[in-house]
Amino acid sequence: MTKIATNIILGLILLNLVSCTNKISKTDTKIHFDNELGFSIPDSLKIINDFGEVFTRKEESELENLISTVVSNSSKKIIIVTTSDIKPYTDIHKYATDLGNDWGIASPKDFNGLTIVLCKPCRKIGIATAVGTENKIKNEFCKNVINQIMIPEFKNGNYHKGMKEGLLSLILKWEEK
Repeated sequence: MTKIATNIILGLILLNLVSCTNKISKTDTKIHFDNELGFSIPDSLKIINDFGEVFTRKEESELENLISTVVSNSSKKIIIVTTSDIKPYTDIHKYATDLGNDWGIASPKDFNGLTIVLCKPCRKIGIATAVGTENKIKNEFCKNVINQIMIPEFKNGNYHKGMKEGLLSLILKWEEK
């Protein structure tokens, strides 16, 4: 492979790591998580789906209570998923988008949902906003939350703190008038 091709591929990979451009919508093509590709992910069990075993039970409960407070009297839906792998995907944002679609996070009425996926072993985080949510939480804002709030805490091993502070920033932005 030439040096130019290598640089192009590396550039594309870096863009995927920090972008937040995928949106949950009715028309996106998606891979079903139980399809013929031979992989599956459990159905959503609750608001916090810690399949990657990143959080303690107390931390999960705290995040769940925070989200429950926001979504209880609204059409908003928020889930957090941790996983140990995103295969066969390479793009965590596409994974988050397809997962949100598959689990019905964007309600058909107003497409008002948010899916956050953390793959600790992959060192990737993705935020997928539904079409209705995108009106309040823009892609650039998602990138800033990931890069300025979450990743610095994750680098210090503070996954709960990074997730909580990132989530709070997203919620505050979502609820702005």
